[in-house]
Amino acid sequence: MSSPERIEPRAAAIRLADEWNIPYPVAEQIVKGVLLGGQCYVRGRRWIGEPLRDISKEIAAAQAQESGIPGSGMIPWGFTDVEMDWRGLIEHGRPLVPTAYEHNVVAAEARAADMPTLKSNDELRAVEFLAPRLQENPTIKRDDARKMLGTKFPTLGKRGFVERVWPNARVRAGLRAVAPPGPKSKQNPRP
Repeated sequence: MSSPERIEPRAAAIRLADEWNIPYPVAEQIVKGVLLGGQCYVRGRRWIGEPLRDISKEIAAAQAQESGIPGSGMIPWGFTDVEMDWRGLIEHGRPLVPTAYEHNVVAAEARAADMPTLKSNDELRAVEFLAPRLQENPTIKRDDARKMLGTKFPTLGKRGFVERVWPNARVRAGLRAVAPPGPKSKQNPRP
């Protein structure tokens, strides 16, 4: 397993804004939200001179205290050399994306996964509808999924479904874009 990629929070907000094609203030709020959550690994110093260490919980508590103060910064007062885990930021920041920018982030994820970009809001909504169902039951067949979406998204074309919605929904559900060939294994095989 590769070592974690650590990044300073302000640089993380700039990179997030660029990679997800969202405004910097939105990216900054996502980074603040992740710091406030205390789930992402954050390394730094509480005071100058102390060794670098995990300050995830401390910075979350300090962020919570300062959150009501107008003009409070991204990094609470007294912390130095703060770096956060990039992958942790992506994982914990993804649910914090405002609905208005969801399409941008989905398109960015598709580009990163070398997936086709969704062409409409209907396709985006279809992916959002289908992905949780694929997480619950990864053996859903493509034709069954298409029928499921047919009544809810009547303007969704077959080509859009096959080329964009289906693979994006599978990736969003944590599966490979294309299922491996061959018969699918049963959920509860007999001994």
